[in-house]
Formats: sequence, C-alpha cells, structure tokens
Amino acid sequence: MILGRLQAGYEVKSLDWPARVIEFILAALLFIAPFAFGIVDPWSEQVALVLVGCMAVLFMLRLLLISDVRVCWHGSYVLLFLFILIVSLQLIALPSDLVRLLSPHTVDIKTNLLSGLAISNLNLSRMTLSFYPNATVHDLRLILAVATVFFIAFNQFTSLASIKRLLTYITVVGGAVAILAVLQFLTQTDKIYWVVPIPPHTLADGGPFVNHSHFSQFMNLSVGAAMSLILIRIRELSMDVQQDFSILGFLRSPEAKSLLLPILTVVLGATAVFISLSRGGIISLLLAGSFITLLMALGSHQKGRGRVIAIMVLAAFA
Repeated sequence: MILGRLQAGYEVKSLDWPARVIEFILAALLFIAPFAFGIVDPWSEQVALVLVGCMAVLFMLRLLLISDVRVCWHGSYVLLFLFILIVSLQLIALPSDLVRLLSPHTVDIKTNLLSGLAISNLNLSRMTLSFYPNATVHDLRLILAVATVFFIAFNQFTSLASIKRLLTYITVVGGAVAILAVLQFLTQTDKIYWVVPIPPHTLADGGPFVNHSHFSQFMNLSVGAAMSLILIRIRELSMDVQQDFSILGFLRSPEAKSLLLPILTVVLGATAVFISLSRGGIISLLLAGSFITLLMALGSHQKGRGRVIAIMVLAAFA
C-alpha cells in the first residue's frame, strides 16, 4: 500500500510538468518586465503578452491533466472583475444623454471638437466615455494580462515552499534593479544602462525604468516581497522573540546568511526610492513602512523582528 502511494505521488508529480514550466515562465517574466524599460515599448509588451498567453495555456492543461488541481476562488476576483468591467464600459458607445449624466465635460468637449469637422454623416447621438478608445483597448489588454498572472499565481503558489520561491524571485530581481539604480545615481548618468538616453536627457534616477514613478512603485513592491521573505525566514529559524537577544550576534550567526539577500534588497530598495525623488513612491514607502512597524509593535511576540526592521531602516537612512 505504501509503495502504491509513493508510485501515485510520483505519477502526479511527473504529470504536473506544466506547473514547473509556468513557474519558469513567471520567473522569466519577472526578470524581463523591469529590465525591458518597464515594458513601455511595443516589442517588450508583445513579449510579455506572449509569455502570459503561454502561462494561461499551460494552466488550462494543468486543470485538464491533473484531477487534484482545482481553481481557488477568492474575493479579490470580484474586485478585479469590477475594475475590468469599468474599463470595458468606457469602450461602449452609449447615448449622449447617458454619457452627459456620467461625465458632462466629456460630451461638451467632444461636441466642441467634432462639430467643426466637415463630415456629413457625423453622429454625436452616441459616444464613448473614452476620449481615445485605441489607447483604452491597449491598456485594457495589459490589465487583462496582469489579471491573468495574478489568477495563475494565486492558484499555483499555494504551498509555503512555492510561496517562498516566488518571493525569492521577486527579491532577487528587485535587488538587482536597486543596485542598478544606485550605481546609475552614483555615476550621475543621464542614460539607462549608461547607453540609452532619457528624453529630455535628465538624470537616470529610475534604474531601468523610463519613468521614476513607475520605478519607485516597483521597488516598493519588491521591498514588500523581501520583507515577507525575511519574516518567514525568521519564523523558520525558530528565534526566541519573546526574550531579548543580541542583534549583532544573530546577524553574525550562520543562520542569518539566508537573510542577507532580502535585507540587502530592503536597504537598497528603500534607498533607491528616495534617490529617485518620486513623491508618490516616497509617500507610499513611508506609509507602508509605518503601517508594518505599527502592526509589529502591537504584536506580543515581535521584539526580535522589530529590531531587525529597525536596523534595516537605519541602514537605508544612513
């Protein structure tokens, strides 16, 4: 009976090759997305859409091939659906009276701009909420791609081991982006990778991103993933957080070596956000950091973790 269970487990594992391929593609996508200038060029968008499409096909294969794989339902799907629905409604040609009720200035501006055109069959009785439907379709396509990645990741990374791998991928990529951003700042270059100029030849303060606001929000997400990995590792190390302990002694211990990468990502990531001078990114970082610190201060068994966070904050500040 034991041999039969082991054989059945091996067969399930061998059949679940789509899961391994999905994880590989997702890791590649996480690496390509920031280093391809934040996916703002048509070629990079096409690469991302192709990778997401491959992930979607492989996930459907998982559902068909492996009976144990089920779709996990969550309330966040409702929020995603509502957001996609709101964007989609902007593409539907609605009666002008309804559009005026929803957005009066849209009807007035479109009427003023189009009424002077010499088009005999111009019909303004129906119009879309979107001023530029082609751009809205473009953005909707990207939103659907992101929603697909979220859905697949939510259903694929369900075990603690798989979640740790996902957080490690994000931490590694975030740390690499932060190092690039700091080096570009120290050299005061006006070119991404010291090669690609940024119009109008401003300082390359966003790492591989063209827009420093996009860069700062990406770094905030990377710092959050690194923080999650740090807290998971501290819990796994079974630290006695109820008693005082030496931070320096812990950081010098062999067990702390696994925390060096996420700690470095947090410190360099926070530093990179501030040197980018993105007001939105800095405010988001401060609010998120304050919220996390408050939660950990209110916890009854968080002394050790709070000290590790305090050291990282001081390092970034320095």
